[in-house]
Amino acid sequence: MDYIKQTFESYGYETELQPFQFPGWNCGTSSIQLSELTVNGGDVHTFEGSVNDTVTAPLTYVGLARANDVSSADLQGKIALIERGEISFYEKIQNVLDAGAVGVIMFNRVGAEGNEFDYAYDGQNILLQSAES
Repeated sequence: MDYIKQTFESYGYETELQPFQFPGWNCGTSSIQLSELTVNGGDVHTFEGSVNDTVTAPLTYVGLARANDVSSADLQGKIALIERGEISFYEKIQNVLDAGAVGVIMFNRVGAEGNEFDYAYDGQNILLQSAES
């Protein structure tokens, strides 16, 4: 902060440091339970900003969750199983949310590595989980 303050001052700007609260986000511990199979820990991640809740609903695979993938799927009251790739996380989540999904599980496509998933946007109030395959 001091560096930024000093840099602006060197250009002739008047500066002032003002403290403020920056709320952190704790994703807690995530798990996915499918019938008798439970996946916990390192392979399951919660999207930052998603709703902290438990959802029990049928699971429906919607591929990449592009608009045409979702339009033919009955997602009302269901959890959308989404493959990662091609379009943004925002678009995927919004497409299934608009179709009535109550939750999202997103997974890496075969051969993909990494567990860096994005975050939920304002208004995307849905339970979001991601899993490495």
